[in-house]
Amino acid sequence: MGHKVIVTGKAIADDAVALLSEYDIEVISTTPYMPTEELIEVIKAHQASGLIVRVGKISKDVIDASPNMRVIAKHGVGVDNIDLGRSSELGIPVMVTAGVNTRSVSELALTMILSLYKQIYSLQSRMRAGHWDKACYRGTELTGKHLALIGRGAIARDLAGLVKPFDMKVTAYVREVRDDPELEGIYQSTDMDAVLSDADIVSLHCPLNETTRQLFGAEQFKRMKNSAIIINTARGGIVDEAALLAALRNGDIAGAGLDCFETEPTTSENPLFALPNVLVSPHISFATHESLQRMGLSVARNIIAVLEGKELPVQNVVNKI
Repeated sequence: MGHKVIVTGKAIADDAVALLSEYDIEVISTTPYMPTEELIEVIKAHQASGLIVRVGKISKDVIDASPNMRVIAKHGVGVDNIDLGRSSELGIPVMVTAGVNTRSVSELALTMILSLYKQIYSLQSRMRAGHWDKACYRGTELTGKHLALIGRGAIARDLAGLVKPFDMKVTAYVREVRDDPELEGIYQSTDMDAVLSDADIVSLHCPLNETTRQLFGAEQFKRMKNSAIIINTARGGIVDEAALLAALRNGDIAGAGLDCFETEPTTSENPLFALPNVLVSPHISFATHESLQRMGLSVARNIIAVLEGKELPVQNVVNKI
């Protein structure tokens, strides 16, 4: 008898589904952001052996819904929406697709930086409304600016590589400095205040946990230059949105590029949307054709490793089992 795995959201890549099928593992997709009670019923009905987590919260009750549950595979790397404690109690590995969406996320971060510096979206909106702002437009050059990375993981390091042609100073704020050849060309600092006060661009690349929740609030925005911008392609909860809104309105900072929000999905009623110096996207930094293909296959291999009793790739297991 084969296994069934539930996807919390839309289907994964066709090649990944085909690979799972070769091992008699059936993939069952659900509606994105399905209410928890409905998701629990789906899991119970199919007596699922695994979950593929795309969106939504995976609580204790969700994990407990099937006594056959053996693996939780995140379609990505952020696991703040998964009850890791309960998973560990039951000996269920929670696995991520480490490294496969790095370039997709770093490219979006760079796109947001350049778009804010050149005011692309506000100019487009103005032109469509009949304005021709050639005489008053003043953009900003990226060359020679100071990029501050909050974190030094794969995405942060990849973004540092992408901006090399712009001859930028790049600093990573870290809890502790370490020697690492992959950090060549990146300054490391444990002084958040000093990093923020000197940076022209702050780009967030840290996980959401108890130490980083609302890491950026009113105090941090006041430390930044009033010409500085902030980019968040990590997790919405890292930024206090009310404080960000106030900082933008007060001119404490110059702009923001946001791919994630404190509450998702967010709506058009979010007051940040009304500001012309804010770029927004619906948490899609990972979602390129190429990245989704890689993530799907990585998820499939993670699930197969667990259900077939193979050696688990240790870099993909994020909880204690």
